[in-house]
Amino acid sequence: MVAAVGGLLVVGRGHIGRLIRTIDQRAGVFAPRGAGRYNAVAPAILRPLYRRVAEDVVTEPGLAALPEISAVLEIGSGPGELAIEIARRLPGREVVGIDLAEAMIERAVELARTAGLDERVRFELADAAALPLPEASFDVVVSTLSLHHWSDPAAVFAEAGRVLRPGGVALIYDLRPFAYTRRELEVFLAGGPFGGAPVERGHFASGFLAAFFVRIRLVRPSRA
Repeated sequence: MVAAVGGLLVVGRGHIGRLIRTIDQRAGVFAPRGAGRYNAVAPAILRPLYRRVAEDVVTEPGLAALPEISAVLEIGSGPGELAIEIARRLPGREVVGIDLAEAMIERAVELARTAGLDERVRFELADAAALPLPEASFDVVVSTLSLHHWSDPAAVFAEAGRVLRPGGVALIYDLRPFAYTRRELEVFLAGGPFGGAPVERGHFASGFLAAFFVRIRLVRPSRA
């Protein structure tokens, strides 16, 4: 029932969702300008989602093919809740979060310190379209509720693929009313590190989450 209602909302508001997405990308109304308001309300509301996404990330079947998961990058880390949840589930692994909003970074750094994880969880003020990170330095790239804010999705996907090790996985979660179609995603990926790789786009989990969230899965092709 919940999934059906969510589907109707997406169909009915798809055009409005795309309009809001475009306005936000051009003016930064919600990100980074809305960082303060987001910090005030989002963590408590989205905490169950962060936990579910963290579980999805650490149990991702494709990662079983890698010798070891040593580092995770979160794009659009916001207040740092998801990065902390992932770090708790991957003891000894490095987690890096990047965000455009200084207020978000400050809160995330404090959260990592309070959780006693600041030695292996760090946050940096950075543009996802020009990551200040080495090539092939992460096994997983994750992003939650950030994709619809990206003003240049092709550039961000190219950067995500660049910093992923061959065989690494990108997991992108977004709101269905603002989500791109599979065809749009294929256009963004063409010519980049993910070009030619299958685009897996579908529901995330079940029930409420399936009704309102989309999960995009990409695998960085291994070198021949």
